Amino acid sequence: MLGLMRRHSRSIVIKLLYVGLILSFLIWGFSSYQGSKDRVAVSINGEDIAYQDYQRAYENTLNYYREMLKDAFNDELILKLNLKKQTLDSLINQVLLVEEAGRLKLKADKNEIAAKIQATPAFQKDGRFDNETYTKVLSYYRIKPSEYEEEQRNQILTSKTEEAIKKGAAVSNEEVLESYKKEKTQVNLEFVKISPGDLKKKAKTTEEEVQDYFSSHMGDFTIPEKINLGYAIFDPQSFIKEINLTKEDYEDYYKSFIEDFTTPGKVRASHILVKFEADQDKDAASAKAEDILKKVKDGEDFSKLAREFSDDTTSAKKGGDLGFFGAGEMAGPFEDTAFSLEKGEVSDLVETNFGFHIIKVIDIVEEEVKAMAEVKAEIRKNIEAEISAELAEGRAEDIYYEALKGKSLEELAKEEKLPYKTTDFFNLSNIPSAIAELKELVQTASTMDQGWIGRPLEAGSKLYILTLLGKQEPREPTLDEVKKDVKEAVAMEKAKKEAIELAEKILAQVQKGTKLAKLAKQNRLKADETGDFSQSSNFVPKIGVSQDIVEKAFTLTTDKPLADTVFKVGDDAVILRLKKRQEIDMETFEKEKDLFKEKILSQRRKEVLKKWLEDARGKAELSYHEDLEELRG
Repeated sequence: MLGLMRRHSRSIVIKLLYVGLILSFLIWGFSSYQGSKDRVAVSINGEDIAYQDYQRAYENTLNYYREMLKDAFNDELILKLNLKKQTLDSLINQVLLVEEAGRLKLKADKNEIAAKIQATPAFQKDGRFDNETYTKVLSYYRIKPSEYEEEQRNQILTSKTEEAIKKGAAVSNEEVLESYKKEKTQVNLEFVKISPGDLKKKAKTTEEEVQDYFSSHMGDFTIPEKINLGYAIFDPQSFIKEINLTKEDYEDYYKSFIEDFTTPGKVRASHILVKFEADQDKDAASAKAEDILKKVKDGEDFSKLAREFSDDTTSAKKGGDLGFFGAGEMAGPFEDTAFSLEKGEVSDLVETNFGFHIIKVIDIVEEEVKAMAEVKAEIRKNIEAEISAELAEGRAEDIYYEALKGKSLEELAKEEKLPYKTTDFFNLSNIPSAIAELKELVQTASTMDQGWIGRPLEAGSKLYILTLLGKQEPREPTLDEVKKDVKEAVAMEKAKKEAIELAEKILAQVQKGTKLAKLAKQNRLKADETGDFSQSSNFVPKIGVSQDIVEKAFTLTTDKPLADTVFKVGDDAVILRLKKRQEIDMETFEKEKDLFKEKILSQRRKEVLKKWLEDARGKAELSYHEDLEELRG
C-alpha cells in the first residue's frame, strides 16, 4: 500500500515537470493519445501535420500562456493573441526551417541530441541526468523515447537553421545613434485629460435616440456564444473506502516519517567570543581566549567574564546567554561541541569563522519521539489522503484516455459510480458557480470543437474532467433584452462628443494666451504632468498608449510648445503642451554605444528571421483543412 503512496509522490513531481516540458512540447504538440492521425491540419510542401497533433499543440499553447500569465489569462486574450493561428504558424515554420536545414546540409548528431536531453532539468535527479526519470516522464505523457528524440533532433536543426539565417543581419553606426536618440531623448508634457465617463451622468437620452442607436448598432449588443459542458468529478474522499491498511503499513509510514513525530533536542548555552580579523591576530586572540578560559576553570563567574570580555556584544549583555537552539542553527564546530557537553559543563576553546569561543551549557532539552500509538490516527489520515488522491488521479487518467477513444464521459462515469453533471448553456462572463474554479479549463473548452475532452484538472481537493457538449451561436437580441446597455451607450456617445467639444474650446483659449492650468481649474478639471518619457514605446505616462501623442510630443519645441490639436486616447480627449525636453549626452553615448549596438543587432536578427519565414511561407505549397482555412495568411 505504501508503495502506491510513494508512486503518488513521484507522480506529483512528474506533474510539476509538466510546465518545464510544455516549453519543449509546445511547438510540435506531441499527442499523448496515439489514435488515428488520418485528418491533416495542414500540408507544407507535401509534409503533413496531423489534425490531432495541431489540437494537442494548441492545447499546450493555451497551457503555456495560462501558466505564464496566471489570472491575466482569459478568453479575450486568446482571441487577441490569435493563439490558434499562432500555434499553426509555429508548426508550419518548424517544417520550413527543418527543410532549410536539409538544403544547407546541417546535421544533428546523436551526441548533440543526447546532450540536449541530458541537460533538461525535468530528466535529472540530484542535478544529473537519470534514465529512469527520463523514461517515466515520457511514459506519463504517452510519448515514445524515439519520438521525443526525433523531436529534439528537429529542434536542434531548427536552432542551427535560425542562426544561419540570422547571420545576414547588420546595423550601421548611424542607425545606432538614431536609435539611441529615440530611446534616450526625453520630454515632459503638461496635459489636461477629459474623460466622457465623468460627463456621462449628465447626459439625457430619449426613447427615440435609444431605438435609433439600437437599430444602427445592433451588432454591438450581440448575445455572445454560449456553451454547455458535462463534467465528471473525482473526489479523493470517495476512494478512501477502497483503502485497507495493515499493521505493516502503519509501521512502515512511522519509520519512514519518524522526523514528523520527533521533537528535536535543544541546548541552551552561553559563550564568550574572542574575535580575530586576520591570521596575524589569531595567535593573540588565542592567547587572550586561553587566559579567559583559565579564569573560568579557576572558578570565576562565567556571566561576569562574558560581560567583560566577550566580543559578541549582544549576548555579552546577557552574560553570554544565547538561549535555546537546535541542530543546524549554529556554526558547525560550535554546535557539535555544545551538543556534546553535559549540563553545566564548559568547553575548551572552539574555533569558528567568528573567532574563538568558550561555551557553557546551561540547560538541555532531550529529543522526544512520540510513540506510534499516540499518532496512529494521524498516520491513518495522512496515508488515506495520499493514497486516495493517487487513486482519484489514476481513475481520472484512465477515464480520460478511454474518453479520448470515443467513449461517452457520462457512461464512463456511471460505470465507475462517479458523479457526472451538466451545465445549462452559459457564456464565459457568467460561468456557473459549480465550476467557477475551473475557469481556465472552461475557457479552453470554449475554443474547442463539440466533443472535446479536457485533461483531468485539480480544483480544490478534487479532480475534474470536462467535455464540451454543445455550442449556441451568437445571436441578435431584442431591444428589451439589452435596453439598459443601449441607454448607457447612447449616454456615452453624447459624453464623448461633449468631451471633444470642451477640449477644443479649452485649446482655442490656450492658443489665445490663457494658461492651461487656469482653464483646467475653471472647468473643474485637473492639469497634470506626464513626467519624463522617451520614444522607445507608444505609452505616455498618466495618459495611456498613443502613437500620435508620442510622435507629436517630440516635434514640440520651447518656442512652439503647444500641440495644435486635441488627441483622442481611448474615449478621453487630451490637450497637451511641452514642459521640458532633455537631449542625449554624447559622452554617455560613446560609453554605451557598443552595448546598444548589440541590442539593436539582436532585434535586427529577429527581423531577418521573420522576413525569411514570411518569404518561405509565400513560396511554399500550403494546403489547409477546411476548418482551418480562416487561419491561412
